[in-house]
Amino acid sequence: MDEQRMTAYLNLIQSLLNCPNGEELSLLQANAELVDEGFVQEMVTVAAQMAEAGNENAANYLLDLAGELSEMFGTYLTSATPGNYLDFLMLILPTLEDENSYELIYILLLINLDKINEKLAYTLTVWAREGLAEIDPELAEPIAKNIFYFSNLVIRFPFGNIASNKEIAIAGYQAVTTLITQSDFPQQWAITQHHLAIAYYERIRGNRAENIERVIAHLHNALLVYTQSDFSQAWAALQNNLAAAYCERIRGDKAENIEVAIAHYHNALLIYTQAKFPQDWAGIQNNLANAYNHRIRGIRAKNLEVAIAHYQNALLVRTQSDFPQQWAMTQNNLAITYSDRIRGNKAENIEDAIAHYHNALLVYTQSDFPQEWAGTQNNLALAYSNRIRGDRAENLEEAIAHYHNALLVYTQSDFPQDWAMTQNNLALAYNNRIRGDNAENIEEAITHYHNALLVYTQSDFPQDWAMTQHNLAFAYRDRIRGDRVENIEKTIAYFHNALLVRTQSDFPQKWAMTQKDIATAYCKRIRGDKAENIERAITYCNNALLVYTQSDFPKNWAITQHTIATAYCDRIRGDRAENIENAIAHFQKALLVHTQSDFPKNWAMTQNNLAFAYYHRIRGNRTENLAKTIEHYHNSLLIYSPDKFPIECFHTSQNLGSIAWDNRNWQLVIKGDKIAIQAIEKSRNWVMDEERRQEIMAESIYIYDRIVKAYLNIAEIGKALEYTERFRCQRYHANVKSDVAECQKWQELADKIQIQQQRLQLLAKEKQPFSHPYYWAGFVSQGLA
Repeated sequence: MDEQRMTAYLNLIQSLLNCPNGEELSLLQANAELVDEGFVQEMVTVAAQMAEAGNENAANYLLDLAGELSEMFGTYLTSATPGNYLDFLMLILPTLEDENSYELIYILLLINLDKINEKLAYTLTVWAREGLAEIDPELAEPIAKNIFYFSNLVIRFPFGNIASNKEIAIAGYQAVTTLITQSDFPQQWAITQHHLAIAYYERIRGNRAENIERVIAHLHNALLVYTQSDFSQAWAALQNNLAAAYCERIRGDKAENIEVAIAHYHNALLIYTQAKFPQDWAGIQNNLANAYNHRIRGIRAKNLEVAIAHYQNALLVRTQSDFPQQWAMTQNNLAITYSDRIRGNKAENIEDAIAHYHNALLVYTQSDFPQEWAGTQNNLALAYSNRIRGDRAENLEEAIAHYHNALLVYTQSDFPQDWAMTQNNLALAYNNRIRGDNAENIEEAITHYHNALLVYTQSDFPQDWAMTQHNLAFAYRDRIRGDRVENIEKTIAYFHNALLVRTQSDFPQKWAMTQKDIATAYCKRIRGDKAENIERAITYCNNALLVYTQSDFPKNWAITQHTIATAYCDRIRGDRAENIENAIAHFQKALLVHTQSDFPKNWAMTQNNLAFAYYHRIRGNRTENLAKTIEHYHNSLLIYSPDKFPIECFHTSQNLGSIAWDNRNWQLVIKGDKIAIQAIEKSRNWVMDEERRQEIMAESIYIYDRIVKAYLNIAEIGKALEYTERFRCQRYHANVKSDVAECQKWQELADKIQIQQQRLQLLAKEKQPFSHPYYWAGFVSQGLA
């Protein structure tokens, strides 16, 4: 024996002597590689030395422990061969008759890890079928009991191959059912059926759908004995487990499975009342809420209200002080439900969700519950991404921070699926980010989507792969860098990839969503025939509407109505006047759902586009159409403020200014352009990249130019000069690289305005008459308009 192993033996023996009473098993399990014949022999040697030195208590302790270990596995070590699985079973099963031997059996399992595999499961099955087939029932019962206890031990055995451990347990439980019958040993048979159900529920190997079917079958078997009248508590527990199995059932109709689950949960509550079994009652309230959360039948809004009520019931028992983990879990579940809630005020619902997530984090700390903490960080990030109240830009920064928190735990190596999910969500946040450079944000999004695809492959995770393909399409649709034509082609390609999985028959809702979004891509497509692209877009929208009805999917129906409306606005084929009428009709349909209170951003976008449609309308009275145009732009700006949505605000307000300019409505020009300038300056402050800041100022020169001219046309020279100087100041801070001619133009304009201001001051002093319209008409004719 080498010196290093001998030293390890002595260190372990010393640790055993020093460890608190009752912790010997844990210590031996932690050093299982050292527990062999050599270790036992060394224990005896050390014990003899201690007895010689007068330390008899320690000597006797080591001798007792060595005796137990040698009795348990000494024979096996000297006589069994690696392939002798039956001998191993014959050694271990009789030992289970002594309840005090369980800890030592764990040690025996540790020493024989090479035999804890499917071969042992097969040996157990064959032995039970062939060796015990004709055994007398009275003799069978104690053997079955030992096999049952062995299965209970091995299914929770934390070492070796966990999947193999569960296969051995299943073989053991099945062996028990061949030894005892329902008629001879009804209770033992029923409890074994229940344990078989649990084992199949936890099974790693095999087909998941088939495993769940077996779970259900074994639970129904157990209910043949455990009736409500004779074994009410056991019956209730089985009802709860049956409900859980039906919630996860893959086969059969999904909607029907959830209905069956709800019925079983209600059955369980006949026994598990709040007064008699408060913890069980609270657990089922939580589970019943989960079922209503996923319910397909019934009205979705009502189902969510029922779910919230059940979660709140659970919290009557699951308090933070008495049941902190369960309290935190229910807080998390409540938060998810409030995020999805349809009734009530949407903004308030999201605030409630955020509050419940923060409650959960009072218990789910990174140190104590890292996985739950990371999951809640991810969910909290989603809530901030969708938040309506507060500053939109700040909400997205919060979301990104929480996603990065989640990734501190969700690493690719330890939690690949959760890591991929968070990568996907983080990409969405960057795609929507307001602060920072927009082009860089989209590149970040694309990077995170590609990270997600390292795990989400089409073969292993087809649905998640399709989702990420769909999201990548969005990122390339919005991409600033790279060739615009090529980006749109990639957008369409990624959408088509998603449709390889998202078929109408298998995933109708997701199919409809991708149909809707690919329509948008074809509306923006540069390659190919423009007219044909728009026809395709209309076709894809109509496909989506086969699934997205107003009654079943109001929000998605409204979005699709908006998309088809934009396609009709751009349509080349067909009658132009009729196309615009169709566009207006579809926009107005969208507003039936996209109300200002429930969907403010979507409402604002539709108002903006309705303004565009009315401005280009051919039918109807032109003056009325123009009034409608202005009204809808004003509506849009009620939501698109410079602070919250600077980009959208800029586009809408500058459109309003342009229409006003064309109609020589100088006051309206000023109103629109003032808002546009606020949005420009806000967006500049959010951008960190200096080059992009310069580009923003350079791209917005015409807005400053237009508002100055508008002020000049109403003879407000002071305001005109103010905005001239304001632009020069902004240009200075942005360090815009204007050409010489541009700089000279603005200097000349400022000089002219100052000269005219001086003339006005002189005229005022001399009290000479002055005709504003005539005077400014002459000035404008010099080239300002």
